[in-house]
Amino acid sequence: MQDLRKGFDADPAGYETGRPGYPDKLFTDLLAYAGLNPGGRALEIGIGTGQATQPLLQAGLRVDAVELGPKLAAFSRQKFARWPGFYLHAGDFMELDLPKQAFDLAFSASAFHWLPKGRAYGRLRYLLKPGGTAALFWAHSALGPGQEPLAQKLAQVYASLGFPLPPAAPDFARRMERKANGLRKRGFKGVQAHYYEQSRQLDADGYIALLRSSAHHHGLGPDERLRLETTIRGVLETHGNKVLIRDSYDLYLGCN
Repeated sequence: MQDLRKGFDADPAGYETGRPGYPDKLFTDLLAYAGLNPGGRALEIGIGTGQATQPLLQAGLRVDAVELGPKLAAFSRQKFARWPGFYLHAGDFMELDLPKQAFDLAFSASAFHWLPKGRAYGRLRYLLKPGGTAALFWAHSALGPGQEPLAQKLAQVYASLGFPLPPAAPDFARRMERKANGLRKRGFKGVQAHYYEQSRQLDADGYIALLRSSAHHHGLGPDERLRLETTIRGVLETHGNKVLIRDSYDLYLGCN
C-alpha cells in the first residue's frame, strides 16, 4: 500500500507555496490557553515546511520539531537556522528517543492524523509535562461560495479522467465533537475546540499548487497528475483564471 505521507517530501518548496498557512487568531488562542512564558519548551509533530512554527518561536518558545521526510527536514532546518531555540529531530515521531515529561506544549499542524491514533495519544501524554498542553489543528481548503458552476466543471474533469474527486469539506460540527471527545477519552482535561475560516482568490497556478500540496493528489501517478493539471488549467482559463478558496481550520486544546 502506498504511504501517502511520503508524497509531501517530494517537493518541499512546492508544498510551502501551495499550503494556505494558519490564521494569527489560532496562535493567539493556543498561546493564551497554554499560558507559557518565554523559554518554555514545545514539541512540534510533523513540521513539514514549518508553517506553524515561526509564531511559537516568535513567542519565545524553544521548539523541538520532528519530521519524517528527509527533504522536508532539511528544508525546515535551513529555514529556521537563525533561531537558537529551534532543533529538528529527523525521523518517525513514534520511534524517536524523546525525553519523558519534558515538554510544556506538544502541537501538530495537519499531521497528527497520519499517526496510529491510540498509541500517538499515549505518546503525547508521555512526553508532556503534567499540566502541559496538547494542541492539534488542521487546515482544509475547498471552493468558496458562488463557485458551483466551476465545481461542476471540475467534477466532470475528474469523472472524465476516471479519477476520484478530492475529499469535500468535512461536517465541522460532527468532526469537532469527535476530535474533542478523542482528547477527553485519552485523559486530557479542559478540552477546547475552535474554528476559523478565511478566503483567498487564486489563479490557475495557485490552484494547481494547492492541489499538489494534498495527499489526495499524491495518490495519482505522474502521468495522471499531468493530465489532470493540464485539463484543470484549461477549465480555469475559461472561468477568468480565478477561483475563490475558503480555508477552514479546526483547533483542539487539552491539558495533560
